[in-house]
Amino acid sequence: MIPIGAIADVKRMGFWSRTRNEIASRTLATLDAAGLIAMICWVCYSGMGTNVFGKLPWPTAMVDYRILYNSSRHVVETSTYPFQYPYPPSAVALQYLTTHIEYPIAAALYLAINTIAAIACWYIILRMLNWRGRWGLAFLGYLVASPFFHWELRSQNCNLLFLMAVLMAASCLQRRRFSAAGGFLALSIALKLFSILVIPYLLWKRQFQAFAWTAIGMVAFWIVLPAIVFGPERFDTVYRGWLYQMAESSRNVADLAHPILISLPNAAHAVDAQNAGWIVGAVWLVWTTVAAFGAVAAWYRRDTPADAFGLLADIALLILGPISVSPYLEPYHPIVCAIPAMLLICATADSQQRSRVRLLAASLFMCGIVLSFYPAHWSARGLWVNAEMLLLAGGAALIAHLRVAIRTQSSIEAPKTQIVARKDLWMRIVNSLKSSLKRVKP
Repeated sequence: MIPIGAIADVKRMGFWSRTRNEIASRTLATLDAAGLIAMICWVCYSGMGTNVFGKLPWPTAMVDYRILYNSSRHVVETSTYPFQYPYPPSAVALQYLTTHIEYPIAAALYLAINTIAAIACWYIILRMLNWRGRWGLAFLGYLVASPFFHWELRSQNCNLLFLMAVLMAASCLQRRRFSAAGGFLALSIALKLFSILVIPYLLWKRQFQAFAWTAIGMVAFWIVLPAIVFGPERFDTVYRGWLYQMAESSRNVADLAHPILISLPNAAHAVDAQNAGWIVGAVWLVWTTVAAFGAVAAWYRRDTPADAFGLLADIALLILGPISVSPYLEPYHPIVCAIPAMLLICATADSQQRSRVRLLAASLFMCGIVLSFYPAHWSARGLWVNAEMLLLAGGAALIAHLRVAIRTQSSIEAPKTQIVARKDLWMRIVNSLKSSLKRVKP
C-alpha cells in the first residue's frame, strides 16, 4: 500500500507546480501588456510630440509629408520633377491621391495611418512567427529599431507604409495567397525601390505564381496608374524626369550639402577622404559575401507554412542590403531592421532551439542595441548603420540556417488543410454520437 503521507506529498508537489505555472503565465501576460502600452506611448510620442505638441503650429512640423504633398501635385500639374525628389511616377501617383483634400486634414489622416501602421507591423511579425500576443518581445525588438521609427514618425515619410506592404506580402506568401502577395509586393516597389530584389528571390525559391502576380501588379502600378494620373501624352516626359533624378541621386559620391544624408560615401569621406573609395568598396564586398551566403542558405532550406523565420530573414537581407549601400541613405530608411531584430529576440526566447543558437541570437541582438544607441558622430553615421544592418540581417540569416525549423500544425497553414481538419473533427463527433445512441437503445 502507498502511504498516505506520500500521496499528500505528491498532491502538494502538483499544487506548487500548478501555482508556479500560473504565476509565470500571469507574469508574462503582465509584461506583454506593459510592452504593448509602452510601445503605443513611444510611437504616439514620436509621431505627435513634435508634429502636434511642438513649438511650430500644426501641421508645419511635418516636413516630409509637406514635401510629398506639394511635390506630387507639382509633378502632376507640370510634368517636371523638383530637385532631390527621386520618387518613381508610381509613388507620385499614389501620393497625389492624398492631395485632393486640404493639407491640414490630409496631414492628420496621414499621421493617424502611419501611427497605426507602426503598431500593425509588429503585430504582423508576431503573428507570422507564432508569437501572437507577446508584446514584451515586440517591445524589445522596438528598442533596436526605435531610432529609425522615431525619425520616420517625426518626419512622416512613407517608409512605414513601405514596411507594412512588405510584411503583408510576406504574410500572404506564407499563407500561399499568391495574388495578394504579388499585389502587396508590387505596392511596396511602387513606393520604394528597395524591395526590387524580392522579385528574383521568388524565382530563386520557385514561387512562380507569386512572381506572376507581382508582374501583373507592377504593370498596374508602373504603367496603368501613371497613365491614368499623368495622361498618355505626358507619360514619357514624367518618366524621363524621374530617371534624371535617379541618376543624380545615385551617384556614388559624397553629398555633404544634404542636411540629413547619412550615406556610405558621406561617412567614408568623413573618416578618410583619401581612401573613401576603398572603404566603400570593402563594405560592398562584405554585403556581397553575406548576400551570397543568404542565397545559398535559402536555396537549400526547406521552409514550412508554420515557420516563417527563414522567409522573413531572406526578405530582410534582400531589402536592408540595398538600403544600407544606397547613396541616398536617410535616417529613416533602415526601418526594415525591425524584421531581423524580432527574428533574433524570438530565436532567443524559443525554448525549442539549441542553447548555443539561442546564445548567439541573444549576443547579436544585444550588439544591435549597442549599435543603435551608440552616439556616433553624424558625419560617420553611415558606417555605423551599415555595421548594424550587417549584424542584424546577416545574423538573422545565420540563425535561420542554424535553428531547428518549427514543423508543427498551426492556424496559419493552408486553408485546405484547415478544412480537412474541420471535416475530420465533425466526422469524429458524429460517429461518437452514433455509437452513444446505439448503446442507449434496448
